[in-house]
Amino acid sequence: MSREEGGGMTLSHNLKTKLDNQWAKTVVIKLLGRRIGYRLLSSCLQTMWLPKGQMKIIDLDNDYFLVRFKEDEDYLKALTQGPWVIFGQMLSSFRPSQGQVNHAVGWIRVPDLSITRYHPWILTAIGNLVGTTVRIDEATLKSNRGKFAHLAVDVDLSSLLRHGVEIDSETLRIAYKGLP
Repeated sequence: MSREEGGGMTLSHNLKTKLDNQWAKTVVIKLLGRRIGYRLLSSCLQTMWLPKGQMKIIDLDNDYFLVRFKEDEDYLKALTQGPWVIFGQMLSSFRPSQGQVNHAVGWIRVPDLSITRYHPWILTAIGNLVGTTVRIDEATLKSNRGKFAHLAVDVDLSSLLRHGVEIDSETLRIAYKGLP
């Protein structure tokens, strides 16, 4: 950390990294719709997510909350398996520095994908064309259902959503589910 003229300071890259790493297993959520009190939200999240380790909820301004997990498994479960709806309200991650929802994990469906393409590597690559693949639905992974591939993807809401991806010169439709 260094002091600047005029009373400011600059944080070193190492210090920023150290500070950011303390919050690595934290999900930032925003309640959309009617307000829910802190205690009720905490109770609902504990019941729905059933964390094995400690889960701490920190309330912020403008109906934002931080949910900080002690265990990696609990963090990944909350992020990838949801549920993301409490009393009909979606939970979305956001960038606090911008103060707006600009990323959300939601499900995409890829209809008409050949069952021969239901391979984890290909499915992950398809999800990564849309955003960042977070999870592949179990039924999709096991090829139990062939109507559509079902993937959880972290999507950048500040950009236009893709409604199709091209694979081997064939355009496949993308349908979104569970995005704000």
